[in-house]
Amino acid sequence: MAELPLACNVQGDYGYKIIMVEESDTISQVVEKALAGVVGYLVAPFPEGTTFQTRVHGTEEPLLDTVTVKDANLLKMEALDISVGA
Repeated sequence: MAELPLACNVQGDYGYKIIMVEESDTISQVVEKALAGVVGYLVAPFPEGTTFQTRVHGTEEPLLDTVTVKDANLLKMEALDISVGA
């Protein structure tokens, strides 16, 4: 599997952070990796059970949590916005 750098912005953070993901990671796993780098350091912890939505920056449609990075056709350094879901 190939590693891929993605730029992720988690709701409440001031900017994008680069994280390394595997092409086989699901969007849910990408969110977990992004949260691990900022929650408790740069943003307050989210309540237990919080759901998140991930969008490619500039798009309206969220990515499905179960789709893989490869299947979502994400490119190196693709910018993702991670926000609290409904």
